[in-house]
Amino acid sequence: MEILKKFNSKNTGHFSSSKKLPFFIFTICVWLHDSSYTTCQTTANPVSDKLQENQNLLVNLPSFGAVAEKIQPSVVGLFVTSNIDWSKTPPVLKFFKEYFGNKDDLFQEKGVGSGIIIDKEGYILTSSHVVENVDTIKAVLHTGKSVEATVVGFDEATDIAVVKIEPQPELIPATLGDSEKIKIGDWVVAIGTPFGLRATLTVGVISAIGRHDIGPPQLRYQDLIQTDAPVNPGNSGGPLVDLSGRVIGITTAITASGQGIGFAIPINMAKKIVPILIKNGNVPRSWLGVTVQKMTDLLAISFGLDKPQGALVVDVAKGSPAWISGIQVSDIIVEIDGNKINEPEKLSWFTSIAGVGKKIDIKIIRNGAEKQLTVKLAPIPQKITSDKEKKVSPKGEVKKKQKNLLETIKVAKIDEELSLNLGIEEGGVIVTAIEPDSPFATAGVEIGDVIIDINGVKCLSASDFHNIIKNTPRGKVLRFYIISRKRKGFIALIK
Repeated sequence: MEILKKFNSKNTGHFSSSKKLPFFIFTICVWLHDSSYTTCQTTANPVSDKLQENQNLLVNLPSFGAVAEKIQPSVVGLFVTSNIDWSKTPPVLKFFKEYFGNKDDLFQEKGVGSGIIIDKEGYILTSSHVVENVDTIKAVLHTGKSVEATVVGFDEATDIAVVKIEPQPELIPATLGDSEKIKIGDWVVAIGTPFGLRATLTVGVISAIGRHDIGPPQLRYQDLIQTDAPVNPGNSGGPLVDLSGRVIGITTAITASGQGIGFAIPINMAKKIVPILIKNGNVPRSWLGVTVQKMTDLLAISFGLDKPQGALVVDVAKGSPAWISGIQVSDIIVEIDGNKINEPEKLSWFTSIAGVGKKIDIKIIRNGAEKQLTVKLAPIPQKITSDKEKKVSPKGEVKKKQKNLLETIKVAKIDEELSLNLGIEEGGVIVTAIEPDSPFATAGVEIGDVIIDINGVKCLSASDFHNIIKNTPRGKVLRFYIISRKRKGFIALIK
C-alpha cells in the first residue's frame, strides 16, 4: 500500500486514487495470475513459431564452403606494374615529381587484378583492362607461389585477355559452365583479389542478365551479368561461379557509384574469344554493314508480327556485304546461322566473330514473309569506329490516343540540296514545325528531320504525308521511317 501511495503522489490530480486504484490493483492481479498460469501450461507463441521458421530457412540455405574448395585453387592474383614516362603525364603529376625530388624519367604504376587458370599449360583468363599495356605481371597461385606471366592477347571490345605462365605442377584448371543457363535469382560466388587481398570470397545472387550500354565506350560488346555479390577493385578478371563451382562469368569492376552492383562478362563470350586470342593475339572482326534498331511492341504490330522479334534494319552501307546480298531497310533479321536474334546486340556479336570471308545464312522477314539470304562477311573498314553493326534506339513510342496528329506537325517537300547533304535518294518530306509535347515530339522527332515513308508508303510531298495519315483508320499504328543528321530509324505512333 505504501508503494501505491508513492505512485499516486507522483501523478497529477487527473489520476486520482479513488477512481483509478481498483483498476490498478486488478491489473496487477491479472498479470500475476497469467504469469503463474503460463509457467504451468504450454500455449502457441507466434513469435517462437516465426523464429523456428527462420531457423528452418537458415538450415536450408546452401553452404559455400564446397564451392570455395573447388574454385579457389584455380584463381590467381595478378600484380602488375607499368613504367610511366613523366613527360607524358598531366601537369599535376609532374608537380609530385618535383616535390619528391624524383630524378628518374620513369615512375612505376602498380595495379592488381585476378585471373582464372583454364588449362595445365599455364593459360590464364582475365580482364583486358587488368593487363593491357603493362610491363610486368606476377601471378600468385593459391599456394602463395609467385611466377612471372606474359600477355598472350587482349580484346578491349569484350574486356577479355589471356596471359600465360610456365606450367606448374599445382595448376588446377577451373570448370567452365554455361552462362546461357543462368537465371535471375541464382546464387553466385565471386572470388578474387580485391584491394590485394587474395582468395577473397563474396556471395550474392544474379540480379539481372543481358545488361547493355553500361561500361566504357571501348567495351563495345556487352551482354553483362549483374550481381549483388560485392565486386571491388582487384576482383576484375576473377571468376563468378555457380553453386557447383563452375565459372559462369568473369568479374569486371565497371561502376563504383552503386553499392551492391557488380558485373561479369558471360563465360560463353570468353569461350569464343579465348581461342582467337591464343591463336592471333587479337580478334580480327568481320563486318555485315547494317544499322539496326530494337523492335518494339508498336513496331511489331506495324509489321504484322505477333510479338517483337529480331533486329530492324534502318540503314545498309553501300558496298557492304549486307548491300551485296540484298538486305534492305525495313528487313527484320531474325536468325543468323541458326542463332535466334532477339536484340541488336546479338546480331552485332554473331557477325563480328563469325570470321572474315565466312559465308553465313541470314533469315529475314520482309513484307510479312520469311526469306533466307547468304552473306559473305568482309573485314571491318578502318573508317568504321565501331566494330559492330551500328544500332540505334527509337527515342520513344506513344501508345495512348492523342488529338489529331496532323494538327501537331507541319512538313514540306525536301529540296534537292538537303537531299544531297543527307545522302537521301528516296525523296521525302522535311519537318518544318512541331508542337511541343505532341506524339511526334515525344517520340523524338525534331524540326529538320526527314520522313521518308509511312508504313512503307513513300512520302514525296506534303499532300502524300497528309493523305496517308488521313486515310489510316483511327486507332491503327503508323510507322514512320525518319532520316536526320543524327540518326536513321523508325518510330511508331497510334493514330
